[in-house]
Amino acid sequence: MKITIRVPYANCRKIPIWAHQEEEIDFRRDPAAADRCTLAFAALELKGHLEPTLTESVITFGSHSLDGESSDEPSASLEIRLEIAPGDLPPGSYQLNPGANRLAIVGVDRIGVLYGVYHLLKLQGWCWLEPGVVNETRPEPTDQLNLPSEPEAHQPGFELCRGFEFSFTSRESADLFLWMARNRLNLAGYRSLTGALGRKLGMLYKNGGHIFERILDPDRVLENGSTVWEQHPDWFGLPADGKKKKEEA
Repeated sequence: MKITIRVPYANCRKIPIWAHQEEEIDFRRDPAAADRCTLAFAALELKGHLEPTLTESVITFGSHSLDGESSDEPSASLEIRLEIAPGDLPPGSYQLNPGANRLAIVGVDRIGVLYGVYHLLKLQGWCWLEPGVVNETRPEPTDQLNLPSEPEAHQPGFELCRGFEFSFTSRESADLFLWMARNRLNLAGYRSLTGALGRKLGMLYKNGGHIFERILDPDRVLENGSTVWEQHPDWFGLPADGKKKKEEA
C-alpha cells in the first residue's frame, strides 16, 4: 500500500524540520508558524506509527492547496490530508472524513488535527497507557488500514481540566507531555525546559491554588452580607462523625 500524507504547505520535504521548530516560534504572536509546526509534527507522528503497523507499505509526504487540490506528485493508493478549517466548535475538535482512496483529518485548529491523527492511530490499535515507549501498546502488523466508513466528528467535553498537577521534575519530561497529547489531555504546569514542546502539543499552562485558604475562609463575608460558611456549607467536607463544624472547616 502506498500512502501519501498531505499537508497544506509547499516544500513538504521540510516537514521533519518544521515539526521540531517549536523553540523558535512565538505561539501567541505567530499562529501561522505554530499551525505549520504542529501539523508537521502530526504528519511525522502519523507516518512513524503507520510504518510499523502496515506491512509492505510506502508512506510519503505531499502537499495540497487550501482548496483541497493535490500537488503534481505520484498518485497513491490512499491519501490522508491534514487540514485546518476554523469554525464554531470548541478548540481541539476534529472530523475524520473518508472518501474514495482518501481520508481528510480536519481540525478546527492545529490541535484538532493532532488529536484527529491520534484518533486514527487508536483505530489501528495503538494505545498509550503510560508515558514512554515501553508503555505503549502497538498493534500486530497488518496489510489493512482501519478507516471509518462514514464521517466522524469529535469534540472535547470541556476545554479545561483535561490534565492534572504534577511535580516540577515531571514537568520537564518530554515523554509525559507527549503521552498527554496522545490521550487528548491539555492542562499542565509550566516549566521553561518543556514550555515550547507543550505549546506545540496543545498544553494550556495554569498555575495556582495557593489562595484557596483565603477563598474558602468560612468567616469571609460575601457581598450579600452572609459568610461563606452560612451560604455554602456544601463547599466544606463532611467529617467522619457526619457533623460539619465551622471551627473544623
